[in-house]
Amino acid sequence: MIMIFIQVDDKRMDVICNLPLENLSNDEVKFDIRFLNASLLGDQRKLVPLINESVPFEVSLQGRETKMVRIQTEVDISRLNSYSDGGSTHVHIEIVQGKKTRRL
Repeated sequence: MIMIFIQVDDKRMDVICNLPLENLSNDEVKFDIRFLNASLLGDQRKLVPLINESVPFEVSLQGRETKMVRIQTEVDISRLNSYSDGGSTHVHIEIVQGKKTRRL
């Protein structure tokens, strides 16, 4: 998983996350994705609550489907200290389907 931060201006930042996902069942699955704070993100972890303001990020996978899911959102960073472009491969997500939750 890769998360990329692109500062649009002093008040907005684009956040793009590419998630490789695979459905091992024969049935279509639908679920929501939410991002979790990770200490390895350093100062970027302050962005995670802002990213999650756009949740739920809804995903659907057909049976036996493998695909790269791209989640892209713009966050308001005007309340935070300045940030610059960057990225992280230390992305943690939570997959929610009904009452079931899985953290990756």
